[in-house]
Amino acid sequence: MEGQETEEREREAMFEALCQRCENRWLVKDLRLCQEGGGTE
Repeated sequence: MEGQETEEREREAMFEALCQRCENRWLVKDLRLCQEGGGTE
């Protein structure tokens, strides 16, 4: 089960990185989701 937790962490880190890039040229929707702390799929 530890592997699953690591996967979640990696996904969160990736999402955060995406967020920071969103300001650049990503969808505002994604950026807003980011700021709200929502990682809903």
